[in-house]
Amino acid sequence: TITGSWAGAVGQPQFMPTTYLNYGVDGDGDHHVNLWSSLPDVFASTANYLARHGWNKGQAWRLNARHLPPSADVPLNARGLSKPQPFATWQKLGVTLPKTVPQTGNWSYYQPQKNGPAYLLGPNFSAVLRWNNSSYFAFSVLAFSDILGQPK
Repeated sequence: TITGSWAGAVGQPQFMPTTYLNYGVDGDGDHHVNLWSSLPDVFASTANYLARHGWNKGQAWRLNARHLPPSADVPLNARGLSKPQPFATWQKLGVTLPKTVPQTGNWSYYQPQKNGPAYLLGPNFSAVLRWNNSSYFAFSVLAFSDILGQPK
C-alpha cells in the first residue's frame, strides 16, 4: 500500500504515483524503490526525473535580464511568466543580458513583480516546473539550491 498526501503526492520528493512508477530508481541497491526513508533512492529518483525532463548539467537555470522594452508586447501570465521561446527570440525583442551565455534551448521571460527584477529562465527551470507547475515553487527551489551549492 502506498500512502500519499491529501493531493496524492508520495515520498520525500512528493511525486505523484505515476511519476513514482515511471521515474523511481533504486539508488541503494536493495531492489526496492523507497522514496520515504532511503535518501539514495530519493536522490537517484529525483535526478532521473529531472534528467528525463530536460535538465542540462552545468547550464544556468536563470539569467538576470534587463526589462523588456514596452514595444516587445510579450504576454505574461498572472505570475509574470512568458511561454518558452528560443534564446534568439529574446535577443531580437531587446532583452539584454549581463554576460555571454549558452544560447541553447527555450527560455521564458519572468518578472514576478511589476517593477521588480527580470530574468530569463532556461530549460533547467522548465524541468523543475514540470515537477511542480508553480513558477514560485520552481524559482524558490532553484534559488535555494544556488545557496546550498555556494562554497563556504
